[in-house]
Amino acid sequence: MLNKYICLIFPLTLILSRKIELLLNPRMWAEEATIHLQNSFSSNSWEIISFVPNHIGYICLNINLATLATNMVGVENAAYITTYTAFLVQLLPHCIILLSNQSFWGTRIQRILLSSAIILIPIGTGETWLNTTCSHYHFGVLAFIILLDLQETMSRKTIIIYPILLCLGALSSPITCFLFPSYIIAKYLNKKRISYFILIPFSICCFIQSVISFINIREKQGLGATRFEGFNMFEFPSILINDVFIKGTLGEIGLKISLTFVRAISKLLSLEYHYIYWISCLAMIIGISLVLKVKKEISSNIILITFSFVSVFLLTYFSVSSSTSLLDRNALVPGVIFISLIFSISKNSKGIRIIIFTSIYFLIAFYEFYKFDSVYYSDSWPTWSNEVEKWRLDSQYQPKVWPRNNEHWSFLSERDWRVTIPADTE
Repeated sequence: MLNKYICLIFPLTLILSRKIELLLNPRMWAEEATIHLQNSFSSNSWEIISFVPNHIGYICLNINLATLATNMVGVENAAYITTYTAFLVQLLPHCIILLSNQSFWGTRIQRILLSSAIILIPIGTGETWLNTTCSHYHFGVLAFIILLDLQETMSRKTIIIYPILLCLGALSSPITCFLFPSYIIAKYLNKKRISYFILIPFSICCFIQSVISFINIREKQGLGATRFEGFNMFEFPSILINDVFIKGTLGEIGLKISLTFVRAISKLLSLEYHYIYWISCLAMIIGISLVLKVKKEISSNIILITFSFVSVFLLTYFSVSSSTSLLDRNALVPGVIFISLIFSISKNSKGIRIIIFTSIYFLIAFYEFYKFDSVYYSDSWPTWSNEVEKWRLDSQYQPKVWPRNNEHWSFLSERDWRVTIPADTE
């Protein structure tokens, strides 16, 4: 049993290596403070839990619960609550992979490799920060890992804990709901392994989130109200290849190499870029079809993971993509599923080529993972405790929050990154 927990050390070190400073000196992230915390000052407990921000258009239960906890323990502890709950959500998938008794995850080394790869996936997405807004995507990762873990026998603990986590994820953002079709397929493929104790409450929560989301879209509120009209079918293959297959797994290095190659082919054949991507996408489909035709038997897990990738990518693409991009953060969950698919196909493979490929991947991934990103992070950004202390000394002071104003948020003024705390707040 001790050896199992020792397996957690390497992935945990990876997570902490970029986040230890945030855990010691936590900050409040934009929406957590300027929308949810700000709203809570004039709301009762039920209004906080059921709060649906108009500009987002769906319920964010995890942020609402963190905000409610802040009202109970004091505003000065808000950043600790949001940061540590986000850290827990990001850690849970790795705990399942490394500590589960299911044989699907393979040997101890294979578990560590997969867990580490999933940590390194966000190198091209930016969704690595410890805040409850980023947790929306990590709940999607968690739902996918739970799905794979349910393909064998279930313990009493999983029957109780997994439905709670899935329901919390579904009521925190639509990303987790995008996995619901995969649970239906899993029920069909393995009828006795997906319990109705899990499927029924999960389906109810997905339905609630869907209703809330569609109501807000109809009223032209929330992110979906504008992004549903943003996708461009001509760019579909380039978004799939660039944002998920390449940038989501190999970061900017892989993307630069890929774009250089595409430009060269485009110039050589006198074709526009999107035609090159369409040809590449069709070639991949034909290649995969030929491989599947040669294979005598395909495991149900491979079918399930493949279906999950296709369905999650399509649902994400048609709901939140722009005309030229999936938007980096939306590549996180499809990217994790893609890496898991590669893992499932190759985990029993042997030979020097697999070792070389794995080594190259991790070298690139580690470089991208630790690369300093001045857009999202700066040591000069204020910690929440210091900001609250300034407010304690001057009740008219408005505490600053992350992110700072830069080229990505140039349309927002300095005032938009501040929170007005009532003088009588405890």
